[in-house]
Amino acid sequence: MTTYVEARDALVGLINTAWTTGYPGRPVFYENTLSIDLDTVPSGYLRVEIEFQDSIEASLDLITRTFGVMYCTLFVKTGTGTREVLGMMDYLTNVARFVTTNKVTLGAPTPGAKLDKEAKKGWVGYELIVPFQFNSLT
Repeated sequence: MTTYVEARDALVGLINTAWTTGYPGRPVFYENTLSIDLDTVPSGYLRVEIEFQDSIEASLDLITRTFGVMYCTLFVKTGTGTREVLGMMDYLTNVARFVTTNKVTLGAPTPGAKLDKEAKKGWVGYELIVPFQFNSLT
């Protein structure tokens, strides 16, 4: 059975391994990052936010199934087009689609919002939403 910490560690481990292999030199930031110095970041980066959203009683044996979402937002410099960022989305989709680790099970990644609020700073973000679930004993 899995705890919140173990579930987060499993997700971080999966993403860190894949991202550093597929896009070496491009940083990944997580939800507790206070700020990102956009002047020092190379041509693209990944921001990951992990949210635990709901739980249900999954069996009479006091097993709780917890559901969450991992938001993977890919940032590229404005004016660079969408081809590169769509390739990044394809890569992360293939990494995360229907993966089962010993701690979490991921669902089908789906495209999310295009984030233009950073465009004033020279960046645009594309979101990939990855649902996940895990079981724990109550």
